[in-house]
Amino acid sequence: MLRYSSNDQLIINPGTIGQPFYRWGKFGSDLRAQYAILEIDETGIAEVRFKKVFYDVENELKRAIIHKLPYFDLYREMLETGKTHTHDIELLQKLNDRHNYTDEIHNFFEKNYW
Repeated sequence: MLRYSSNDQLIINPGTIGQPFYRWGKFGSDLRAQYAILEIDETGIAEVRFKKVFYDVENELKRAIIHKLPYFDLYREMLETGKTHTHDIELLQKLNDRHNYTDEIHNFFEKNYW
């Protein structure tokens, strides 16, 4: 995405790996990693190019398992299909309860920040 804000600020958002957002289904099926290249000259931004590159999803999932990434099943689904559940409060609550994620985060903050 490239747009200007109401304060005339340039907003560039190349997207998220495995989580494309396009209103047109054809574009949303391309799950490659996307990034932006800014060419800046003496007057400011001269050019913005969006690029997509392949990345090894299976390797990423192996790393997630090794590092015990919470919500792994949702992460795998997102990387493989582009579908997310970030606003599915009922599903997230079930996962939090099943895996004790709420206790885990409380313990993390008590141990590291209080």
